[in-house]
Amino acid sequence: MELFRPCADHSNGTAVIIAPGGGFVGLSYEAEGTAVARKLTKYGVTALVLKYRTIRSPDDAMHMPSVHMKEMETIMARAKSGIPAEVPLFAGEPHAVEDGRRALTLVHQHAAEWGINPRRVGFIGFSSGAFLAADLAIGDKAARPAFVGLFYGGLRMPVPIDAPPAFIAAAADDPYLPNDGTILYTAWRKVKASAELHLYEHGGHGFGLIARRDTSDHWFDEFIWWMQARSLLKQ
Repeated sequence: MELFRPCADHSNGTAVIIAPGGGFVGLSYEAEGTAVARKLTKYGVTALVLKYRTIRSPDDAMHMPSVHMKEMETIMARAKSGIPAEVPLFAGEPHAVEDGRRALTLVHQHAAEWGINPRRVGFIGFSSGAFLAADLAIGDKAARPAFVGLFYGGLRMPVPIDAPPAFIAAAADDPYLPNDGTILYTAWRKVKASAELHLYEHGGHGFGLIARRDTSDHWFDEFIWWMQARSLLKQ
């Protein structure tokens, strides 16, 4: 993990672990990782970007293993059907989940050193990172983050009644997971777990912090407002 700390007199004790996207093949480390971390520190949040393990593949940004392409086709078909269904893990995802759990443990172990409230450690993810965040949110209760942010990804069923609060953001014109956001939100609310959904008309897949002159440009502000409403930015 790469650690980004706010000024000592500005820290509020909340920490967010960030899992960039990349299809479990690579990591969009800057656009969906360090850039987001730097913005979070401006609000007093300690941010940590997670370099989780990915599928072994050639050093080529365009490379995508055939097994992974078949998985994506299955995920897209289920998402387009609009029918909630439990989605199998991607190849490489189990290792990423292990790394996510280790990251949460490490942050808790260093909470006092880094000025973090151990009850305010969240986990957000983008695309494949959102699947990782969702895995942690619905997994072993002892290893769950205090809150999660699921950005254009994370379709998982079922959701436990004590799932952590979720901030969900996606675009309606996402070519890969067009209904993922609404299915996630419905699954959380079905068990009366706290969730907030922002579904933008435009943004596609992987809008991140890229300015597109669409409403999806404002997801970060809305995530900050959500954190403020949950008293996560108070000293």
